[in-house]
Amino acid sequence: MTDTDHEAAALDAERAKPPSPLRDRPFRWFFIGRAASLFGGSMTSVALAFAVLQRTSDPHWLGYVLAAQMTPMIALLILGGGLADRYRRDRLLRLANLSAGLTQAFVAFVVLSGASLWLLLPASVLNGVAEAFTTPALRGIVPELVAPEAIQRANSMLASTRNAAKVLGPSLAGVLAAGIGGGWGSPAMPPGSWSRRPA
Repeated sequence: MTDTDHEAAALDAERAKPPSPLRDRPFRWFFIGRAASLFGGSMTSVALAFAVLQRTSDPHWLGYVLAAQMTPMIALLILGGGLADRYRRDRLLRLANLSAGLTQAFVAFVVLSGASLWLLLPASVLNGVAEAFTTPALRGIVPELVAPEAIQRANSMLASTRNAAKVLGPSLAGVLAAGIGGGWGSPAMPPGSWSRRPA
């Protein structure tokens, strides 16, 4: 096999390789924002637990806060799925993540300022509502952002990022919460896991 044959085979293999989804500007923006949201969300849950337990030794408080978030999220998932099918997913994601970012910032404010823990309950409810609209909208947005031949690589990149956030996020939140307090380890979820619909 000549050098020319090797070069031709390498060129064919390169052409057969699926294109990187990061070449598509809409997916690139979405991927950056989604990674930030995944790491922020994975840190927040651990940091919030530390913060609540630091403020009060009553473990029931943590249960109240978690229930306030989970109840609307479960109750409104069907509604969120219906809206995701009817309206543009990128706009729903922008609105939902902006709401989540504001509520997480308010949670950090409550913890750091020493305000009443009762304020965490409505903030958790709003965060659960935002998550109920975020989850269904995320499921079908990747095909809208990349070419068909890049969908598999895009999903693999998102899955790898999600797994990394599950491992690294709580660890970092635990270090921050133990070192400087739970409020500082509870970052606002960036309103950045948005997507830009291709032109």
